[in-house]
Amino acid sequence: MPKFLKLKPIQKTLLVLVLISLGSLINAPLYEVAPHFLTVIITALLAHLFFSKNSKKKKSYENTIITALIISLTLSYQFTPLILGSHLAIPAIISALAIAIKFCLKIKGQQIFNPAVLALFM
Repeated sequence: MPKFLKLKPIQKTLLVLVLISLGSLINAPLYEVAPHFLTVIITALLAHLFFSKNSKKKKSYENTIITALIISLTLSYQFTPLILGSHLAIPAIISALAIAIKFCLKIKGQQIFNPAVLALFM
């Protein structure tokens, strides 16, 4: 059996999203897409670090990267409005908001919304 089939489901999801993300770079200039992806991923990881240090809830970084990749793939880098002098402010805000939702918005210990989708909707 190939080694990649022995991965945990969360790792398989992460692998598929990384492959889709790399595939999305084929049709777009790297200098336009890379800052968008990096902003979302770095902001999500920083928010994860902040919330995991300031709460008792522990989440895996894999979940955070999955959320960031979903946001990166869903949010168009071309039509992001200029806010705070940068086109990267909106992706950063949405990414941080999604991680905050992931840590804070639960009912009886269960998430009722996908954090990435709810942050994009807001």
